[in-house]
Amino acid sequence: GHDRIDLESSEFNERYRLYASSERDDVWLRELFSPSFIVFLLELAPKGFAFEYVEGTLCVSQVGRLTLAENIDGLRDATVELVARIRAEIRERLGQAQGRAGASGWKDGERR
Repeated sequence: GHDRIDLESSEFNERYRLYASSERDDVWLRELFSPSFIVFLLELAPKGFAFEYVEGTLCVSQVGRLTLAENIDGLRDATVELVARIRAEIRERLGQAQGRAGASGWKDGERR
């Protein structure tokens, strides 16, 4: 099952609903939802931004219809920030990923 989680920020709890597995790692969850991430979600993420992270799969959405480049850019920027935070928490917990040499994804000498 999933439990509703309330964080220390009442403003966050009013604007967002946070659910997590009953088998969650509370330390990891609290580290992900750090004060700076909560501020980001409250002040910089586009209105209606939502995400779900389940078993390594991230799904982001935004309530409403996105037609202006500015709205789509806001969703993209919020997603990039979210991915960076999730990666940082995973890296801290598990260490640096192995198997990819650089940003391109190619190992040395493997390009064709």
